Amino acid sequence: MKRLTLIVIALLLCISFTACNVAEDAEGLSTSSSSSSDLPAYPYTYDRYAVSAAVRTSLGGSYETYKAAVDAIDSAAESFAVTDEAEYETVCAALEACYPPYGLVTGANYDAASKEVHLSYRYNATVMQQQVEKTDQLSGMIMALALREGDDELNRALALYHYVITSIHMDGSDSSLWVGLMDGTGGSYAAAAMYSFLLTQVDVESVLAVTTDHENKDHYLVIVTLNGKPYIMDPAYELEFSKGGLVCFGMTEQELTANRLAIPVKALFGQTPACTDVRFASMRQCAKWSFNEDRTRVSMTVDGSTQIFDPTEEGN
Repeated sequence: MKRLTLIVIALLLCISFTACNVAEDAEGLSTSSSSSSDLPAYPYTYDRYAVSAAVRTSLGGSYETYKAAVDAIDSAAESFAVTDEAEYETVCAALEACYPPYGLVTGANYDAASKEVHLSYRYNATVMQQQVEKTDQLSGMIMALALREGDDELNRALALYHYVITSIHMDGSDSSLWVGLMDGTGGSYAAAAMYSFLLTQVDVESVLAVTTDHENKDHYLVIVTLNGKPYIMDPAYELEFSKGGLVCFGMTEQELTANRLAIPVKALFGQTPACTDVRFASMRQCAKWSFNEDRTRVSMTVDGSTQIFDPTEEGN
C-alpha cells in the first residue's frame, strides 16, 4: 500500500533529522509540531477490538459477537455466528465504522437457517493475513509521527486531525475506512471514519455523524468529546477551506451552517449530543497552525497574523 510506504519513509526522515513541522508537510505525513519531535513518542498499542463508547452502547450484548467477527476476518474465516438478523445488521454497521479490514470483505451475507454470517474476501487467506497486519503497523506509525508522550486529549485530537487532512486526497468517491487509511483517498466518509478510528485508538471519545451538503448529498463528520463537551469536526471540508488549518475543528451546529451544511447533524450510533460550546471559535479563520516546543499552546495563522490558543486560559 502506497500510504504505508510513504509513512515508513516519513518516519525514517523524522528519526534521522528530528525536524517535522506542520507547515512543512512532506506529503502530509509530518508530525503536527514545530520543534517537539525530540519529545518521547506517545505510548501506543493497537487494539483491534476498540470501539467508541457510542458504538459500544449500540452493540450492547452483541459486543462479544463483534469481537468474534473481528477474529473471523483476521483469520479469513468463512463465517461467524449471530443470534438473529438484527444482531447481524448491528455488528456489520460497527465493523464498517470501526474496523479497517472490514473494507476487504466483499460479502457478508446473513443465513437465517444457520444463523451465521457468510464472508467472502478480496484476497485469499494468506494475502488477507498480510493485509490485516498492516492495520497494526500503519496505526503505530501514524501515532509515532503525530503524537508525543504526555499529549492530552485535545493535543491528540488536534494532531490526528492534522494527520488526516494532510494525508488523504478527497476524490469524492464512496470509499471505505480501509481505503482512506491505507490508500489515502476517498470522500467525506473515508476522512471522517479514518479520524474517528484513530481517535478511538488513543481513547478520545468520538462518533461518526452525517448531515447534508448544499447539493442535498450526505456529508460525514465526527462528533468529538473534549473535556466532557461535544464538538463537530469536519476533516473533508477542512481540505476545501484551508488544507491544513483548523477552520472546521471544534465547531458548533450553528458554525456548521456557515460551511453550507444543513442541521441537525445525526450521529450514526446512539443519541446525537447538542454541540453548542464555542470554545474553539477563535479557530474559524485559522489557515495553518503548530504546537509550541512543549506542546502546551497552539500558534495559529489568522489573516496573516499569529494568534496563540492557550488551553489553560479562561474561556479556552
